[in-house]
Amino acid sequence: MPLRIAYFGSSEFSASVMEALARDSRFEIVIVITQPDSVQGRKREMTAPPVKKAALRLGLAVWQPKSLKGPKATEKFLGFGLDFGVVVAYGKIVPEAFLNHPVHGFLNGHASDLPRWRGAAPIHRAILNQDRFTAMTIMQMTPRLDDGPVLLREQIPIGPEDGFLLLESRLLDSCFRLLPQALLNYSQIAPLAQDHALACYAEKIGIVDGCIVLQDDIKVSFAKIRALEGLYGGILQLDGKKFAIFKARIEVENHSFELGSVVYLNRKGFGIALAGGILNPLEIQLEGKKRMHISAFMAGNQIGSEHVFCEIQA
Repeated sequence: MPLRIAYFGSSEFSASVMEALARDSRFEIVIVITQPDSVQGRKREMTAPPVKKAALRLGLAVWQPKSLKGPKATEKFLGFGLDFGVVVAYGKIVPEAFLNHPVHGFLNGHASDLPRWRGAAPIHRAILNQDRFTAMTIMQMTPRLDDGPVLLREQIPIGPEDGFLLLESRLLDSCFRLLPQALLNYSQIAPLAQDHALACYAEKIGIVDGCIVLQDDIKVSFAKIRALEGLYGGILQLDGKKFAIFKARIEVENHSFELGSVVYLNRKGFGIALAGGILNPLEIQLEGKKRMHISAFMAGNQIGSEHVFCEIQA
């Protein structure tokens, strides 16, 4: 008999994990619980969460409660007859009344080396803080945020040039392996309590996290670009417009250039002088324009050594 699962998630990462479980005959996803549709994008259109889109493609039942609190939601959940609840990047706290229902409780797949980076944006925060390692962690859920005992963990190195998308892909591959192991071997795995004294929290990412400070060491600025390559990029200002950098390379060197000045200018690109080195944009977006390779930007924009990049206030 396949294990009966309620799956909680919302993000693209979570959708990929759900699809892998749904295609595994050892599991039966009885219900998919995800966030309500929301208004997104410049056109302000109602958009379904990635998990809902994936679930409908697979013919799975979907539930999108505005809140999980209250007797009606609890009563509905109690009627599913579950072996496990599984949470991967859901974005809401699951009530204790839910946690106690499945036969074996709830497991959470969390993309950090717990107790480091509990919370909403663990992959971004690991890169922003220039951590050398993160991990994919499968833990038992408790009513408190990401503080449950750890069942399985796989440490993932973070290279000095690794961006969010590459690191997310590595963590996803790890989750594909670890989550089924935890579900199938649950009774044979000894949970390991987290050291709560070492906990730190991964707050939600905002545009301010991408704002480059000229006086910051260039490695700090490069970390912003790498961490936010799928969101805001690293942000400066050029001629009064936002200049977002999504891909770049850096040269760590001592120099006497004015911070923010354009250096090493040629037809294919240029460098920006920052504290401790030169930042070479590779993929950018000027406010009001499309995202493009730096060579396309150079072909259509006049930029010279007289230009100076400034900081922008979010």
